[in-house]
Amino acid sequence: MLIGSVGFIASALLPADAYVPRYICLIIACCGTFSTIPILLGWLSANLHSTSAQGLALALNISFGAPGQITGVWIYTANEQKIGYPTGHWVNGSLLLLGASLTTVLVLLYGYRNRLIEKGLLNSPKYAL
Repeated sequence: MLIGSVGFIASALLPADAYVPRYICLIIACCGTFSTIPILLGWLSANLHSTSAQGLALALNISFGAPGQITGVWIYTANEQKIGYPTGHWVNGSLLLLGASLTTVLVLLYGYRNRLIEKGLLNSPKYAL
């Protein structure tokens, strides 16, 4: 996600007529963005209890969350074509940074909770989350 955000933010900062650097930024953004999709879909489906919930959540995630099938038409508008679609690039870069931050927080939180489970302290009111 950090790699994808770097690609999108760098592309947003470049002038619209810098075609080669913007193309390189697009490649970097795609590498960082599309590589996270299988991991996140696996995590999402593993944390739901029923197959019907999994089907609905995965469909919603692919429609809205995976790289912008539906939201892309609102953030990449035709009137920004001449200036290089900065709004779309800033939104994608920012959301990838947010995703990387939240993922880091979850990894730290789950690591902490797993250590509590190993010590037998997770059900203690002192450590309730």
